[in-house]
Amino acid sequence: MQETVKRALLSENIQLEAFGGDVPSVEVSGLTGHGLNDLVETLSAMAELQDLRAERAGPVHGHVLESKILKGLGHVFLESQIDII
Repeated sequence: MQETVKRALLSENIQLEAFGGDVPSVEVSGLTGHGLNDLVETLSAMAELQDLRAERAGPVHGHVLESKILKGLGHVFLESQIDII
């Protein structure tokens, strides 16, 4: 993850491990698939350490974070909330 993106997340009070926080970050690409195995391993490790379990039935909530560079704006963050009921 680029340093400017990490610093921008820090300015939003998201404490990444790279800056001494407790939120891991993994660089991934949906286009190439780069880093997806690392993402799955990181999520599995977090779930195991926190003893997280999923309900088989019930509502599902999630967040998708993306960033991209727009000419004239620089790094732009996009967030989508997913609610499946």
